[in-house]
Amino acid sequence: MLEIIIPTYNRPAMLAKTLRFLEISKVDCAIHVADGSTPENAERNARTIMRAKNDIQVLHHPYPSEIPMYQRIALVTEKLSARYILLHADDDFLFFDAAQKCVSFLERHPLYVCCQGPMITCFINRPAESRLHPYLTNPYVESTAVGRVKRMLYQ
Repeated sequence: MLEIIIPTYNRPAMLAKTLRFLEISKVDCAIHVADGSTPENAERNARTIMRAKNDIQVLHHPYPSEIPMYQRIALVTEKLSARYILLHADDDFLFFDAAQKCVSFLERHPLYVCCQGPMITCFINRPAESRLHPYLTNPYVESTAVGRVKRMLYQ
C-alpha cells in the first residue's frame, strides 16, 4: 500500500545512515533509491543497498547524473504499483508509525491527496537551546494556499 522513494545525489554516507535508521525502525514497505550520483558514489550506494537488503526491501535505481532529481522521482514512480508514495530525503529520519498514520488518514479521507505528520529540524550550528525546531503541521489556519505555504516556511 505504501512505498518510499529516496532521491539521492553524491551523499553515500547520508544514504547509508538513512537506510540504517530504516532497518532499525523495521520499516515494512519497499524503498526505492532514485540515485543520480556520479559512478563512484553510485557504486558506494549500490554496496550499501546490497547490505541493507538483508533487513529491508530496498531497490537501487541508478540514473545518469544529468537527470534532474524530479525526473528521477517521476521515472521511479512509473515503476511503482503502491497506492501511496512517501518522498524521503536522504538526510531525513522517518518515523514509520507516523507514515502509517498518514496512510490511515488518507484511507479514511479519500478526497485528500496528501498529508504530512509532525516534523522536527535539527540545526547543528546553533546554540544548544535552539537546535531543535518542531514544525507544526496544521496548515489550514490560513485562508489561502499561499498563506499556508508561508506559514510552513516561516514558523
